[in-house]
Amino acid sequence: MEDKTMKKVFGIAALLLALAACNKVETEITPVEQPSDSKGITITATLAPKTADTKAVADKGDNKITVTWAVNEHIAILYDKDGAQVADATITAVDGTTGAATIEFTVVSGTPDNTACTLVYPYSAAKDDKSGVKDAATLLAAQDGTLNANLDVRVGAGTIRTTTPDLNVTTQPEAQFAIFKFTVKNADASATIDVKPLIITIGTQDYTVTPASATSTLYVALPAVSGQTVSFYATGSDSKTYTCSKDGVTFAAAKYYQSTLKMAAYTLLSAATTSDVGKVVCAAGHLHDARTAVPAGCTAVGILGKVTETGIGLILALKDATAQTGNTINGWTSETSYAGTTLKLLPNDAARGSLTSYTALGTTAVSNWAVAQKSDYEAIFTNLGSTTGNSEGKTYDANVNAYITTGIGGAAISGSCWSATEYDGGNEWAFNSVWWGYSEKTTSLSVRPVLGFGAAKPLSAATAEDIGKVVCAAGHLHPAKTALPTGGTAVGILGKVTETGHGLILALQDASSQQWSTINGWTSVTTYDNTKLRLLPDDAARGANLTSYTTLGTTVVSNWCVAQKSDYAAICTNLGSTTGDKDGKTYDGNVNAYITTGVGGTALDYIYWYWSATEYNDERGWVLKSNYWDDRPKDNWFRVRPVLAFYPFNHLPIYY
Repeated sequence: MEDKTMKKVFGIAALLLALAACNKVETEITPVEQPSDSKGITITATLAPKTADTKAVADKGDNKITVTWAVNEHIAILYDKDGAQVADATITAVDGTTGAATIEFTVVSGTPDNTACTLVYPYSAAKDDKSGVKDAATLLAAQDGTLNANLDVRVGAGTIRTTTPDLNVTTQPEAQFAIFKFTVKNADASATIDVKPLIITIGTQDYTVTPASATSTLYVALPAVSGQTVSFYATGSDSKTYTCSKDGVTFAAAKYYQSTLKMAAYTLLSAATTSDVGKVVCAAGHLHDARTAVPAGCTAVGILGKVTETGIGLILALKDATAQTGNTINGWTSETSYAGTTLKLLPNDAARGSLTSYTALGTTAVSNWAVAQKSDYEAIFTNLGSTTGNSEGKTYDANVNAYITTGIGGAAISGSCWSATEYDGGNEWAFNSVWWGYSEKTTSLSVRPVLGFGAAKPLSAATAEDIGKVVCAAGHLHPAKTALPTGGTAVGILGKVTETGHGLILALQDASSQQWSTINGWTSVTTYDNTKLRLLPDDAARGANLTSYTTLGTTVVSNWCVAQKSDYAAICTNLGSTTGDKDGKTYDGNVNAYITTGVGGTALDYIYWYWSATEYNDERGWVLKSNYWDDRPKDNWFRVRPVLAFYPFNHLPIYY
């Protein structure tokens, strides 16, 4: 059977997109009307002349992005002939005067005349099953901040003529994404900030841009949105974390935007230390400067009044809840999971009054509003600089109220307020602007509540929803991509967990390099999902960076092991990998972001191989790399990124 080869000459109009001004504290994204189609495939279309140094997608410093065809670019032509097919259309020539490009592709013999087809540019943007274009999350998952043809994804439609070989384009290929040039600056735009990575959150989807080195200028492709909130997070070369956000954002595909990201430095509530006392806590779980208005787009929640070395503490409300009697407060539910104290939870909106209900601030779980103990209020007032009180302890004064009112406009504490501490059977401790004393429980007094934070979920209670979280040596789960509270030791990333409560924790560092034949001789450890791990036998095998563990808190762990191929593939899949082959997912920028961001682990190297514990055949073992699985001779020396297996409380690992 003879294949039919077609040649087609077509052009692409230059995409000339103008500068959009940005003058807000947050991100300002303003499109300028542009030509409706910038990359048409048509026999009669023309291009601006293409010079020798022009790339397929280029910024020439004229406030435009110029897009032209380039020789040896590839376009996927998807069609059906006894099942899904793909033809690889190669650009074989570009006319230096007109910009017209000649493409050549081959369809299988017997393809009917006028067969419908979909055009996908570049070729790599087509789905592996030939059914269409990959989704935005996949295509935009591994951006590096540079301007390249991979940002210019286009989809069109046409018909394949086979009687007289030709391509009839019925729908010109349309750009699928907007292209941005982001310049990262500090909050007042007085200086640029070099960042790596930049994370852009739209809805529930994160787009991580990881440049080769920290930079203040990044080119990014994003899907079109309408009226959505877009949030930006970045780690600066100064090791600070920066953020900004913009509500009601709209931008369109096939547009070029230049935007200045005016990003404010912040600390996460989950990483708060005693030096942060007095700072403003916002609804996103960030700490902002004391007695200062929070950035636009942020909602001030309260004042950080107390924090311990283990990262638990209390946030003082900016206004009162509904006044109550002491008897009523005593009848409310006690909450002991937060802040290392017993709080009395305000039960409903009626009790909270005009306060918003919160169970989390960003990724940090909080208790919801509660009345604190006498000792808690004393500590808060002392921490906020009170000079007023009596022998029973400090109470509020002008220093305390300055934190509440200045900049953020909270309501000063006034009058008498309840604590949750009983004085005796008929009386409860209360405070006013002069002293601590007690009042009859039947009296109605003001309530200035707190939020408790820092209740860490134990590893033993992990579910699939906790994948990606940081596991500490105390056996707690902490927010993903976030530094641990002071005093905590990060052990690894939760990579896999089953319904029966056991799973695998991926190490933050490599162990010592090994030969597979050596690994195969190590003790086997069984887990309860029918996998078999190989136990690193000693400190020499674990290397200088890994600590030996047999428990994390109260949770039994296996100590460091080499996992099976299926385990590593599952971990990479769970951590959002978009890279791999028919043998399974491998690691990529998404996986490495969990390892490096916040907790400072060492990324899995894109150059080197890593052993699994799975045998390929008598001579070779399975290895993974950044983009595919392969087999290698067992006597080769490759890297090892081990795991810890953890177990339900009523199960133990089996070694043999």
